[in-house]
Amino acid sequence: MISIPIHALYRALAALRSPELRGRIGRLAALFGLAFLVMSSYGLARPASESLFLAAYSSHFLPWVWLAVAVAAGLAAGTFNRYALQLSLVRLFTFAILISVGLLVLLLTAQHAGLPGVPFLLYVWKDVYIMVLVEIFWSFANLVFSVSAARWLYGLFLLGGSCGSVTGNLCAGLLAKHWGTQAGLWLVVPVLVSAGAATQLLARKLGAGYVPKPPQQAPARLRDNWKLLRSSSYLTLLVALIATIQIVITLVDYQFNVVLEVAYPQMDTRTQIIGKVYASIEGFSIVLQFLSGPVLRLIGVPATLIAIPCALATALGYFLVAPRFATMLVAKIASKSLDYSIFRAAKEILYIPLSYAEKTQGKAMIDILAYRAAKGGGSALLLVLPSLSGQSAVGMLALALVAVWLVIVSIVVKRYRGATATAAPAPK
Repeated sequence: MISIPIHALYRALAALRSPELRGRIGRLAALFGLAFLVMSSYGLARPASESLFLAAYSSHFLPWVWLAVAVAAGLAAGTFNRYALQLSLVRLFTFAILISVGLLVLLLTAQHAGLPGVPFLLYVWKDVYIMVLVEIFWSFANLVFSVSAARWLYGLFLLGGSCGSVTGNLCAGLLAKHWGTQAGLWLVVPVLVSAGAATQLLARKLGAGYVPKPPQQAPARLRDNWKLLRSSSYLTLLVALIATIQIVITLVDYQFNVVLEVAYPQMDTRTQIIGKVYASIEGFSIVLQFLSGPVLRLIGVPATLIAIPCALATALGYFLVAPRFATMLVAKIASKSLDYSIFRAAKEILYIPLSYAEKTQGKAMIDILAYRAAKGGGSALLLVLPSLSGQSAVGMLALALVAVWLVIVSIVVKRYRGATATAAPAPK
């Protein structure tokens, strides 16, 4: 009776010595580490840049900076798509890191020199750089993993990002307390440089046969990107879905910042609170990321995508019944933690059945441009509709858009089932 488990253990140890298995584990560990570094940089950058912005302009100026972010995201998406079919995603990722570091150093130098408008530009930089890096990472993952592998692995990658984000957010609070808010922004530089170095090491470890090669087409023009979206009804539905979701999250973010500014008027204290809030979000995200594999495996991608807006609607309803900082915090944590965990894993799987161009160019137009353009659309609503200045009106509009979200996602999941039924298998 003892020999059976001993033989099983021997076979397991022999499998672990397999070069193929060790190589696969090494690749997954490298991608986990890269996600950790990228999100660590954002955990440092976000509390500091948001707190500096609120100190300089107040929450009432947020719709204007979100509009600026939408414009900058359009430029970033166009630049990415211009070279997405020429350069490998590894090279694009490295270039994006170098550009992000260069811009940050210039902005921090300008801030030290006392030049006006820097908090505004830092906010725009913060929103755009992380979107570009994250979308390149997921474009790579969607090209090399199958749907069956993604159900289990995407939660692992999200977990790596959340661990990094928690670390960054907590460090941002400590730095603000002892050395001031701007110290966290300077620390972003070595973290991003480390991510760039890790990318090069990862590329060598993966080998040429594992890194997806682009079709080596001519640089894409903007009208080519729009043509790609128009030619695919599936991508068009994803645009509508992402736009609706981001307008909802923008309205929630606006409400949160208004309540936060009133509750914590002192800048460095507010930076600590923002860091703790985002650390809490990542803590909940980590729990959900551990569960994402079993959830996606047991109930499937379609049911998961439908359940998430229902959960967010419950949190928003709670705030409308009792509008205060604590209840707004629940809605904020719900919207972000679900977005950073199970929803992100399920949403990324929607791209796997698509072509290389759709997974890179189409995805960039949706997840870089549409994300931020939708945030700009939500900002425009806040600017042009004075009746939305009340917290209850914003919350009611957000709830109505959640209903639209449910309708669109129901259509998307039907198309996803059809796409997975006809798609060619992806590499394991």
